[in-house]
Amino acid sequence: MQIMQLDSEISKPKPLRRLEYVLLILCVCVLALRVTYAENPHIVQLNTPNRILGNDGFSLVISTVLFAAAIVWWLGILLCRKTSYRFSGIEIGLALFLIAGVIGIWAASNKRSAITDLVTLIGPILMALLLIQILDSSEKIILVLFVVVALGAAGAFQCFDQLLSSNQYMIEDYEKDPAGHIGRAGFEPNSFQHMLYEHRLYSKDIRGFFTTGNSAGSFAILATFASIGLFIEQFKNRLKESSHIPLVLFTIVTAVVTAGLIITHSKGAIIASAVSAGFLTAYLLFGRWLLAHRKTVLVFSLSAVVAGVVVVVWYGTSHGYLPGGNSMLVRWQYWLCSAKMYAAKPLTGVGGGNFAAYYTHYKLPQALEAVRDPHNFVLTILTQYGPLGLLGFVTAFGCVLYKTIFTAAAINSRPSNENSGSFMALAGAALVAILATLLALRPILTADNIGDTFMVKVSVILTLYVIPAITFCIPFLLLWLSDEKSCITTRARDNSTRAAVFCGLVAVLIHNLIDFAIFEPGVLTCFWAMIACLGATGFEGGRYRIFVFKPSFTVRITAIAAVVAVVWVYCGYALVPTVKASAAIQKSLRNPSQAVRLLPAAAADDRLNPAPFNFAGRFYLQHYNQIPGKQALMLIQAAEYFNAATEREKADFKNYEKLMTVYELLAIHSTPDHTRQWLQKAYGSGLEAARRYPGKGMLQFELGKIAERLDDNDAALAHYKKAVKIEDSYRAQFRRMYPGREMFSRLGQSRYEEAKKRIAKLKD
Repeated sequence: MQIMQLDSEISKPKPLRRLEYVLLILCVCVLALRVTYAENPHIVQLNTPNRILGNDGFSLVISTVLFAAAIVWWLGILLCRKTSYRFSGIEIGLALFLIAGVIGIWAASNKRSAITDLVTLIGPILMALLLIQILDSSEKIILVLFVVVALGAAGAFQCFDQLLSSNQYMIEDYEKDPAGHIGRAGFEPNSFQHMLYEHRLYSKDIRGFFTTGNSAGSFAILATFASIGLFIEQFKNRLKESSHIPLVLFTIVTAVVTAGLIITHSKGAIIASAVSAGFLTAYLLFGRWLLAHRKTVLVFSLSAVVAGVVVVVWYGTSHGYLPGGNSMLVRWQYWLCSAKMYAAKPLTGVGGGNFAAYYTHYKLPQALEAVRDPHNFVLTILTQYGPLGLLGFVTAFGCVLYKTIFTAAAINSRPSNENSGSFMALAGAALVAILATLLALRPILTADNIGDTFMVKVSVILTLYVIPAITFCIPFLLLWLSDEKSCITTRARDNSTRAAVFCGLVAVLIHNLIDFAIFEPGVLTCFWAMIACLGATGFEGGRYRIFVFKPSFTVRITAIAAVVAVVWVYCGYALVPTVKASAAIQKSLRNPSQAVRLLPAAAADDRLNPAPFNFAGRFYLQHYNQIPGKQALMLIQAAEYFNAATEREKADFKNYEKLMTVYELLAIHSTPDHTRQWLQKAYGSGLEAARRYPGKGMLQFELGKIAERLDDNDAALAHYKKAVKIEDSYRAQFRRMYPGREMFSRLGQSRYEEAKKRIAKLKD
């Protein structure tokens, strides 16, 4: 093996160069798709019956595209007589994280969620590794930044639309038919989740293409800082240009993207951006001094982070909350419960995607809602993947950030090398491919209801698909036009763009110390694309070492065999079972009459997934009243499916709670001789649910009723007392968070009063 210093010393074969252009365009298409599609493989509410696959299935397919791109490139370089590899340090982090993920699958309660989560997280990391190999010229790096900025502008337009009209339309639709609207959103009418949804609806969250305003804010940070970096570069070169058009165009695009960040109203994103903007300003004003003292600055910054963590922990443990209003109050509760979760499994974590199932075990009784994430990226990884997973994840991006700090002294980067090609052709191909993705593939994934009449369909298609494509196309063309005027892709440049991208990444990390936006696939994919851009710039001018080697026949055969084995394992355990089960579940939602056949088949196709059994149990439970005389048979079948679901997911309380409901109904429909037997089963299932969710007052209330029917008055009294205690603690926090607002009882006012009456009676 030989170590080379310059990219220009490595001549890639033409087929490989052409392949890399194709893979680069494929990666930016995936980025564009994910940024404009609300994707989260663990949120069932995002699924709609008219989709071909559920969100988990689509997420796996998109991640598989990134896996396939990395594998194709790897096979491509194996076929070359002489090849090179850019070692960035991400490889070390990825290896550690992958080991932790496999251990997490073994430790997880829901192994299907653990596999899906691992694939979703490592897909963008693999993409970053691939892009670092492909981004071997200025023009390719600039292309990725142009795509990110143009997507930021499209997201800003979406935010403007929600601010001006869409959110109000949602409110009007809700007020017209609250029950129907809530049903479509996936919540039960008049439930506590209904109240939370209504609160979020009237808060008019500006979420862009994402699930929350915080996620939109995190993505807007990346787009804003990429745009600012390009703008600064244009500004510094304005005196060299005969035309001021490029600077004007960059000013317009940067203003639009920055406005998108501001109108998300994400306090965390805006504050983090302000902090990083301060860092960038300091670099622009005192760059030479900072570079000369970078070790001291780095040590000071890390010490400040450690001191900040100590202060936060001290304040939270001393006061039971953090300053900053309701959002920080609930976040401290999330973090406290997450710490208890980690303490229970300190080495392995609970497994990827399993946080939500375990969180209820530790949730404080007064906390208003159960969450799927602790709103802190460090705790998210630590609780689910353990310390090894956290070390791997941080190492993966930390190596690139560290190298950026300690190679920033090389001020001038070289112009585009001999392997580049025409930026006009590359940008044009990327634009056409992305537009095709947004106009052809995105409608398949979202599967929105476009209405019945022709005019309604045209209006909906224009609003949902055509306008987002146009709002991406226009800023991209403006950036492209500015490049044609200023030749930004072929000019030797300073570190301004590099510094801005670095600060944008730091801002996202700061923001996600109090949020979970970085794990939304669109934000995560953009984050790692920016990491790749930052890492690739380090190889310009020979600042990082490049490994050059000539693979022998034995090495090629061994590597190809390893790739085949990895593909076989991935398809057999991750992709194929998930996609088949997801397709069957979606088909059963579209055709309820076939659910009896489709859902058991889905469970057989995916032997790790509890969801098909859960859907089947819920199907029988919902329809048991529709077949007179066969209610008991329907309920028994429902119980079998819920029991099967608990075998595949032992940590989640929900299937046990459903079993309790089914057994109570069976007690109603059974003969007097069997009533007590079913009630005992209901009580046992309820206890299992309560062990997994001790802070749920409704469970305690139902257990009290069942215990009374079983003539166990002492147990009934204890359960009623717990139900009232939980409700009282919740009400105290509700009044603290929302003083003057009408109380919304989580237990239900009638049940709350009944529980108090039963306590008084049972005490006598």
